[in-house]
Amino acid sequence: MLRQRLHKSLLVWRGRFGRWAEFLDTASVRFRLRLAAHPVVQLAAGWYALQRGRPQEGLDRFDRLLRHHSDDVSALAGKAACLLALKRYQDAADIYKRLISIAPWNDRARYNDGVLLSRLGHFGAAAVQFRAVLDRDPTHADALYNLAALAQRDGRLREARDAWVAYAQLRPNDAAAWFNLGVVYLDFEQPFQAVRCLSIAVAIDPDNSDGHVNLAVAEARSGHPEAALEALNVADELSPCDPTIVQMLADLRGSLAAWSPLEVPDDPTP
Repeated sequence: MLRQRLHKSLLVWRGRFGRWAEFLDTASVRFRLRLAAHPVVQLAAGWYALQRGRPQEGLDRFDRLLRHHSDDVSALAGKAACLLALKRYQDAADIYKRLISIAPWNDRARYNDGVLLSRLGHFGAAAVQFRAVLDRDPTHADALYNLAALAQRDGRLREARDAWVAYAQLRPNDAAAWFNLGVVYLDFEQPFQAVRCLSIAVAIDPDNSDGHVNLAVAEARSGHPEAALEALNVADELSPCDPTIVQMLADLRGSLAAWSPLEVPDDPTP
């Protein structure tokens, strides 16, 4: 009798345990589904897919999140990054425009938008974005570099000069900055300043023949033809048979050969 009661009791408890296990399993599945749909998980999955070289999968993740959270700044940034990886540049520019309207304080988005606009050929709009970044952070070196390059390209020499000077102070070992600043000074007809900048450029990057050529131009305009000839000889060694350098050497050597110091007349006194 006792055995039968124990058996029935065990059956009851086994049924209860079975129902509890089934409930816990169902709850676990629901929890996993809720967790998978959580915005943080969607963001992480999107960035992970992008980093693993699967931008379309990342784009799908970010789009899924944006359907429920249309103003999520991180999701918009992720979507723009995926579109860039997929080379859908105009779509990416549209996303950056939307992102900046939502978060105008997001300097990274503004900078990336400026780079993208430059790539699309919208140079004026790109410069606006770089200036906006620099208004908030005057030490943003990459924004300074890009703004200086755009200003120099468009002939805004004062803006280019100021931006290159500020950039060179932040990154004094960047030969390209000193080279471009030297070229700007040549455009300003300030050859002595150009010589200083171009000398720094070739000291940092002595294998750049263009640096030596422009240094030769600056030296010649400064009234130092011998120094110009020396710079051109270095350029010729780095880029032999370059027709531009060969012609410049011939012209400079011809000028030096034609030049002679004033002859001092003989003393007529016996």
